[in-house]
Amino acid sequence: MIPSTSDQFERELNALLSTYWTDRPWFVSKLNNGLVGGGYGTGGQYLSHYQAALECLIGFGPDILYRLLQISRNPGISSEAARELTIDIFYSNGIDNKFDRLEQSGFIGFHEIGEKYHYIINSEGIDGYRRATSILWQYMIRMHRWCHTYFPWNLGSAFPQNVEKHFETMALNIVPAHPTGARVNEKIDFREYEFVPGKAPQRVGPKQQPTLAPPKWKSFVNHVSRLTDEAWTEVPWSIAKIDAGLINGFAGSGFQYFSDVVHLLIYLKLSGRHVIYPITHRGNNVSEVRFTEWKEITKIILKDTFNAFEFLADLGLAEFHWLGSNPDDDTTGLYWVALDDTTSWAELTEVNSALLTYINRFTCWVDSIYPWNLSLRFPQKTDKDVVDLYRLVQEFPTA
Repeated sequence: MIPSTSDQFERELNALLSTYWTDRPWFVSKLNNGLVGGGYGTGGQYLSHYQAALECLIGFGPDILYRLLQISRNPGISSEAARELTIDIFYSNGIDNKFDRLEQSGFIGFHEIGEKYHYIINSEGIDGYRRATSILWQYMIRMHRWCHTYFPWNLGSAFPQNVEKHFETMALNIVPAHPTGARVNEKIDFREYEFVPGKAPQRVGPKQQPTLAPPKWKSFVNHVSRLTDEAWTEVPWSIAKIDAGLINGFAGSGFQYFSDVVHLLIYLKLSGRHVIYPITHRGNNVSEVRFTEWKEITKIILKDTFNAFEFLADLGLAEFHWLGSNPDDDTTGLYWVALDDTTSWAELTEVNSALLTYINRFTCWVDSIYPWNLSLRFPQKTDKDVVDLYRLVQEFPTA
């Protein structure tokens, strides 16, 4: 940790905000030209630097820091809880320091910012915590805007969304009449797909929300465990549809689905490893007296103002609607029902562990369909490469 005060921290980040509000940060310029260091970028590319930076900046700025400020101002929650959760989420006992991840992804200066912030939240009271967290929140939002501006969203044009009618025509008419390549001499057995050429596959009615039997928290654990078993080796239908460009919601401006996969990866990690895991881990060190307080914290971060589960459903993972939708006249997310039913840290740990395993499995599936191969279009460069290129264009200017 680097010694600092909340006053000094606020002045320093305000100065950076003034500089970077309109002027592009020098480290963003380097990242945008492939001049990167750090631990990301296997295969000598820098698309993964952008993905890692976007994950941290959009997840921990607009989402996590904002909710931590809400928690610190909630009269029903102890001020100590906000500080504890901040340390768990951002520093993870030194295992996964989010500020170091930003530094490694190309956003230089975040390591030092993280060291100073850590010192402040461990040495000052709640007022100092709020001041430091508020200015850090503003700074991360600004850095997110710069990252979002230069993130290669136009790659989405290579991933156009499809509509089911397209596949219906393809499967029922074109493919049977004109088999593809290696399949010319290999007839497709359409019985595997439960329909025959010229006839549409049989459709079922709308899915009904599952119900939980008492004790509801245990019923939830069993239900989610079954879902996890189903998704462990077999590709979930929702993943298969996304991979085929079939998006159920309104995600993917410009009728593409690259941005859908980008945000799925961000919010699956945010909900699981960055929120549910540290809250569950904290339960090993928090008394039963504060159990209800931490259940309320979980709702503030994952449901209030912005529901991460409903967003995941909008992005195409339909099952998350049943798991975490906001309470209304028609439905209440099963997780919130189970959460309210728990009466001890042991029960809550079982509920969160089951959900975390399910989320982590879907994170792996999304990671498997993310177009990492496109990274070859983003080769890292060295300073010498830039100098050589400058000399080349000076000698042979473009007409």
